[in-house]
Amino acid sequence: MERAPVSKSNNIALPVEIFQHALALLPLKEIYSFKRVNKEWYNLCDHAIVEHITSSGSQVHLRAGTSKNPKLCYDLDFASYDPSSNIFTFKPSPNRNELKPTFCYSKHLREIRILFGEWRGVNTTLSKYSPSDPTFGIPIKRNSDPQAQKVLRLAKLEFHKHYIESVRKVYQLDDEPSLEEGTVVSCLGDKDIVLKCHITTRLSCNIPDDQQNSEKDDECSPEGVVYSLRIEFVKVCASWLVSGTTSNFIPEESRNQIFASRFNLLDQILSEQNITKYYRYSSKVLKWILSEYDRNDQKTREMIKHILDTKGDFSIRSKFEAALEGKNVKKQNMWKYSLVARFLRDPESYDSLEDVVNRIVHTERKDISFESNNNHSSRLFRGLKPILQKIKITS
Repeated sequence: MERAPVSKSNNIALPVEIFQHALALLPLKEIYSFKRVNKEWYNLCDHAIVEHITSSGSQVHLRAGTSKNPKLCYDLDFASYDPSSNIFTFKPSPNRNELKPTFCYSKHLREIRILFGEWRGVNTTLSKYSPSDPTFGIPIKRNSDPQAQKVLRLAKLEFHKHYIESVRKVYQLDDEPSLEEGTVVSCLGDKDIVLKCHITTRLSCNIPDDQQNSEKDDECSPEGVVYSLRIEFVKVCASWLVSGTTSNFIPEESRNQIFASRFNLLDQILSEQNITKYYRYSSKVLKWILSEYDRNDQKTREMIKHILDTKGDFSIRSKFEAALEGKNVKKQNMWKYSLVARFLRDPESYDSLEDVVNRIVHTERKDISFESNNNHSSRLFRGLKPILQKIKITS
């Protein structure tokens, strides 16, 4: 029987199956951290992660609409794991199909959060499902006490320090919803996650009031249509599952590329057309990635033409990320600010993209400067403390 790594302290070696099972009982974050021990542990932990996800009952939660008032809510169960691609698949519960559909407006489809149940601070109730800024709701007047202002800034500093990108990240369905009754397929995603769904358009006059999930202050659709979602699946890599368990910055290169072989093929096909830059996670690209189309298929030629016509098929979000990185601000930091989600949901109702980017850049640089000064003051105080104690003893 194969044995797990031997402990040098007690020379006890457990069978691999028992060792992997013991690892699988740990929190996901701890299992993932053990992968850094050595190559042998790396392989053991991969099996433990699969067993953990399979047996823990953790779900992926999808919420469409604002974080405080989601309109469409879906809970997806673990469905399968593909060892050849290291991809986990989550699907809606079978009894979900028995529920009556609820409908929303197009703006709610531009603010979608996808969360894993084991992430830090995630509250998956229908009313609220992501941690809020700890300073929210604190009334601050312009001429308030300077000490209160300092406490507020320290609270903001703590918020930035413990910020988790994956928990606050917002996705958008790039496909413009149809104004005609019917159903279309749409996809969204990122480097280590892909979601496939079906958007159904209905005339609002044909929908019962109890199925129109909207508030009185919602802006009604001028076209007189509403939308519903049917989630087919969410496919993720292990790096996505772990990304929300820690507030440490996760470099882009540390994230697994989902469907890497398909993306490599697409890069080769597009390079033959002298296309070197395109938005890798647009809906049309992701639908091609999920398909089995080859370089000579008609759908491939149509996609190439679309990318050429749209000059890369870049979304507002991808342009926003590029603008931030052009000003030396990590794109991962954009989700700290609720302004970004509001802007992407309805860009025409807010400032220009450049103005919003500049506001975030200004805030990021101000917070970094404040953190640096605060750390410098702390170090200075720690250096003076022995001297002050000595003076006190002498006096």
